[in-house]
Amino acid sequence: MVRRAEPDRTVIVNCDAADQPVTTYGQLAELVDRARESLTGWQARSGDVVGICGENSAQWVAWDVAAADLGIRLMPFAEPMSVEAAAAAMVEYDLSLFLLEVDTGAALVPGVVDFGGSGSGQARPATGRWASLDDDVHSLIFSSGTAGTTKGLEVSWQGTEYVVSRFVRDYALDADDMNLIFIPFVSYQQRLSVYAALASGSAVALTSYKRVFAAMQAAEPTFLIGPPVFFETLLKLASARDPRTGLQQSTGPRMRFMVTGMAPIKQSVVQSFWDQGRPLLEAYGMNESGMIAWNTPTTHRLGTVGRLLDSDHVAIVDGELLVKREFPLSRRYFQADAHIAEATYRDDGTIASGDLAAIDSDGYVTLHGRVGDLVALPNGEKVSPVDVESAYADIDGVSDIVVCAGGPGRRLAAVVTLDDGSTIENVRAALDARASTLADSYRLGNLVPSDTSPRVQPEFLTANLKLSRVAVQRFVDAHLHS
Repeated sequence: MVRRAEPDRTVIVNCDAADQPVTTYGQLAELVDRARESLTGWQARSGDVVGICGENSAQWVAWDVAAADLGIRLMPFAEPMSVEAAAAAMVEYDLSLFLLEVDTGAALVPGVVDFGGSGSGQARPATGRWASLDDDVHSLIFSSGTAGTTKGLEVSWQGTEYVVSRFVRDYALDADDMNLIFIPFVSYQQRLSVYAALASGSAVALTSYKRVFAAMQAAEPTFLIGPPVFFETLLKLASARDPRTGLQQSTGPRMRFMVTGMAPIKQSVVQSFWDQGRPLLEAYGMNESGMIAWNTPTTHRLGTVGRLLDSDHVAIVDGELLVKREFPLSRRYFQADAHIAEATYRDDGTIASGDLAAIDSDGYVTLHGRVGDLVALPNGEKVSPVDVESAYADIDGVSDIVVCAGGPGRRLAAVVTLDDGSTIENVRAALDARASTLADSYRLGNLVPSDTSPRVQPEFLTANLKLSRVAVQRFVDAHLHS
């Protein structure tokens, strides 16, 4: 995986590190060799599961590659994490070791070893929890869905290779590319980005979310991947800089495309990026199945989440998108509520997305919300909040609108984020005027004003930055009953 024949080529730029910001392929190969020696010395063996928790870095990549070389599965955990919490996780998940980035001088416990690879340690004897995993299981990861329920997934080697190879091909990655990564490696999508760099000979730049805007200037990446909230923030900052060229100035001279997904994004935001010569491409996938559709620099259609990677893998049944492919990204859950597991991984190999979708004649996918988010109206009709939000998206005075149930016997409710200078009374009149042109099921009842959109407030977001409609519903219910 590491290109040892090109030792002087840059593979990692750590924008937040002062001591060694640049790592070459030769230096990464040395880190991988040392990581492999450490794991072997600590008596970790093929088939073991090893926990890991630390900031994105070349050392993190080295542990990832070395573990894969030895047939060891990594289980990443989100920061911050104490030594005591790591020790408890070892017992709970039957981990052989735990690679933990700790403060200098912190006391470790048996099995918890220093992230930097120094010091002594010894693997715990496994109790056999993971004995049934076959050789195709590459990693064990945690994922938080739109409902905020944490699930554990078995990630496939072959599913990983399928996504990486298609990404490298469809986005034409080469040695001139650099991907700016600011989301922690605990998200498997970020690790896929690193694998794509190693496969294509390109580079990655690492930074934190707090420093990402400065890193775009310093590292001059050619592409990045992020959630909608990032691009909405970037657009506001860039527009304040210059409404016509701010995005070009803010993203650096080499940026050739950006990719978003993970949650819906306002089409006005996407269009603004295109208008300023910075293609923002929507993509769609799941940790369970892998990528399903994506727009690329050469094949794209605004308003969709992209073209199917393989139309033979996908079907729409009762409005829900289903995936069935030989090598899905994940094989099954190792931790999930039984009803979620049964509904998602079906006996015939089909993976149910839980997403309402439509596919046009050219294979482009449009999403219409989640099956679980459908709102049942008093007349028994079910509507998608996403479709209702789209119907009101361009109302004057409205910065954002998030729709949910209005309560027993009531029409839909909505959290409305007002533009500066607008009032809820003026917005209500505009919404009612628009509603007169729509189906009765799209009419809004109670409106809850908000200074800031729930889509950018942490209390309304899941761990992977998706809007939690459960949290929005709780907020609206509390407001209506206060």
